[in-house]
Amino acid sequence: MKSKFILSVLFFVTAFFANAQSRVVLSIKTGGDDLATRDFQENLKITIKVQGKPDFVVENANQGRGWPNNSLRTVTIRLDESTKIEDIKEITFSRRNVGGIFSSGNDAVADNWNLQKVDAIAFIEKDGLKSKYNLRTVEGNPYFRFIYGPSHGTNEGHQTTIAITQPVLLSSTTPSGAIISPTRPATPLVITPTTENKIDIDLKTGSDNLEMKPHQKSVEVRIIIQNKPDAILQNVNKDQNWPNNSIRRITIPLPADITAEAIKEIHIYRTPNNPSIRYIWDLRDQDNWNLQSITAFATIKTNGVKKRFDFEPIVSSYRASPLYRFTYSSNNTETEGTTCKKTFTLKTVALPPAVNIEVPIQNAKLDITIGTGGDDLRGGNNDNADIVLTFKSHPGKVYIRNIFNKRSLPNFSERKTTRDISNSTTLDINDIKEVELHHTGGGGIGADNWDIDKVKISIIKDGQTKVLVDRVDAPIHRFTGDTRIKRFVVPSTQ
Repeated sequence: MKSKFILSVLFFVTAFFANAQSRVVLSIKTGGDDLATRDFQENLKITIKVQGKPDFVVENANQGRGWPNNSLRTVTIRLDESTKIEDIKEITFSRRNVGGIFSSGNDAVADNWNLQKVDAIAFIEKDGLKSKYNLRTVEGNPYFRFIYGPSHGTNEGHQTTIAITQPVLLSSTTPSGAIISPTRPATPLVITPTTENKIDIDLKTGSDNLEMKPHQKSVEVRIIIQNKPDAILQNVNKDQNWPNNSIRRITIPLPADITAEAIKEIHIYRTPNNPSIRYIWDLRDQDNWNLQSITAFATIKTNGVKKRFDFEPIVSSYRASPLYRFTYSSNNTETEGTTCKKTFTLKTVALPPAVNIEVPIQNAKLDITIGTGGDDLRGGNNDNADIVLTFKSHPGKVYIRNIFNKRSLPNFSERKTTRDISNSTTLDINDIKEVELHHTGGGGIGADNWDIDKVKISIIKDGQTKVLVDRVDAPIHRFTGDTRIKRFVVPSTQ
């Protein structure tokens, strides 16, 4: 009988395997029929067949636990250091009946399981070069149905084998840390700021803060661009903590020859410093972080003119849940783990409506979003915030008073409102020079201090929208008794 390397998901047989970098990572999605443990059926067994070597085997891939409907689970199988990518030939999933029994006389002890999808990724290290390969992705509805009784058909039974025929190289990392694209010259994929093109991304923290811990890396963000290298920004949080409900903006340079449509995905990573340490027993040494939402826009220079392209906000499908919860564990699911991958969708740019001379021209209005930082805005009987518009062609000003109706803005909160601009039917939105935000709650000793971390103000008129201000910082400005006005210059971006 051919020998096998028998591995456990939690513990490895020898220190050799625990220290090896080469591995296969399987993302396994359950369909509409869950995997449940039963006395008369084995746990899931996964076997990787490697040419010229013993098989690598995980005998209990589900760790004796059930996998719910539509869940996603990750299983990592270590390989020895001499394994080559071309040696990996097959991956077999099997779940047999104990002792070959086909009937226990009680259907309640029998379980069927729908295997919906498998993503197989290999990480191979050789001579210091670390390479990542897509071995194969299979999917169906279901791809294979594991049953208790006798097999019927080719996609139902107790065992299925995925043949590995053409692994695809995704990326490689040199000993110096440079990332090499498989389809481009051997140069780092990190984009240097040689152009004015960029993407600005707002990352909003939810109800569990980001806190730096000794066993976890800082945050890394990658922008996936069609037919081009990834744009990468490392140490996004600059080794700083991000408080609950705070918002932080990051800017990543983009290549010169790019279109907004080519910006496809955002990948956010927060991984362990040492992946071989699977568990940190002292919870004080690991951190969980709730990412609540992602908002982004690209600035791209076309024919000498900078243009802004907004993407649809990326938020959770469930209002009470974060978009993604980063944990120390590498058991990644669609909503929890160490890697968040989301797709960008460009906002549809609406054309101005046709002019109807029978309909009176309407006033302009402002869409206002203000994010408060670590010092709140007090409410009360008095007006506490105004907006003032100034213009390029004349010294006149437009005042929009009491934008929050005297309401307070708590620490790390975000407030949105819309305000009509009276008598603005003839206002030219392209003539606006500056936007002033006034803290009008009184000044001097005893005045209310207020930190603003986010300001986005857009003007809408005759079906056209122009972004006047879009800033995020920590803080952008701190209002004190002596500084009650913050001015923003309107950019020329179209």
